[in-house]
Amino acid sequence: MKKLIFILLIGIFIISFGSSFDWNNGLPSYYKFDDNLSSTVVIDSTLNDDGVAGDNTNIYNNINGIINSSFDFNATNEEFVSIDDLSLTLNGTTTGSWSLWINTSNSTQAGEHQLVFFGNSISNEKNFFIRINAAGTLSASNDDWEFSTDNKVINDNIWHNIVLVQNGTNPVLYVDGDIVTITFSVEIDKTSWFNTATYNTGSIARFSRAGFTGNYYTGKIDEVGFWNRNLSSTEVTELYNNGNGLAFMGSTGIISVTLNDPLDNSLLSSNVTFNSTITPPFGLNLTNATIFIWDSNDDLFFTQTNIITGNLSHTTTFNVTNLSIGDYKWNVLGSAINSTGTLFSNFS
Repeated sequence: MKKLIFILLIGIFIISFGSSFDWNNGLPSYYKFDDNLSSTVVIDSTLNDDGVAGDNTNIYNNINGIINSSFDFNATNEEFVSIDDLSLTLNGTTTGSWSLWINTSNSTQAGEHQLVFFGNSISNEKNFFIRINAAGTLSASNDDWEFSTDNKVINDNIWHNIVLVQNGTNPVLYVDGDIVTITFSVEIDKTSWFNTATYNTGSIARFSRAGFTGNYYTGKIDEVGFWNRNLSSTEVTELYNNGNGLAFMGSTGIISVTLNDPLDNSLLSSNVTFNSTITPPFGLNLTNATIFIWDSNDDLFFTQTNIITGNLSHTTTFNVTNLSIGDYKWNVLGSAINSTGTLFSNFS
């Protein structure tokens, strides 16, 4: 909120400490796997595409996660999380990144086991996945390209961070913050991502396509994130955080409101144009912005709502006339709505 002395503005500044990782940049979905309820809902922390577990999450929950709890999957019981809605969100993207933490052992793996899989419920046109092999190495493919790690073994009962990145030129794989050596067995189009097929199914800990499921995974999985942009090596290092993981601190679902003008400590005439920028997080569409002006007694002096639309930053102005000499406070409330009709609002 800003205070005016005909019209005098006093700004409030918020100082943040810790990692500089930008959780609000191109992150459609993030699953912390802390769910522990008599419900199959797996919460997407970005409020966009909740997952659905094959059983109640209190059956999957394990207190030993890389950050808080994790999900402990058992292939024998065919345990999984469906992320079908996310597959629709990612369709058409040309760059992106997947990040997840896994903890498994060589005694629980026989054959290939899917970590993340996207496909189509009707056809086998394209299979998009990252999996762990019996030898403890990793493979990834979207059928236009496929690769395997040469000798990076990760089925050793230790938490490992896996990040798959498509930078628009070729896929890159990070394990525990470092790029690992990979060997391609398919190189039809190494630029391919979610833009060369239509996906409508997604799963964690199994494959699901054309009515078939299988390759269930046994082990723990935690902190699963999907970006629609390529993470930099610096960002991957931050996510790994020396093996400790990086706690999700996104303000996704919270609208950013910036009061641009008048500037702080301004002395202005009685006719004033107020200017504010409203920025929605990923998955929300703007609906309106409302200005509130209070006098020196904290009584509401003026309010006005402007209709705004879109999913990008929007700068809106409010023209206020006949302000008397005095001190005023003002703020702007930004509002946006998600795909299910839930309204979110936030002041600056």
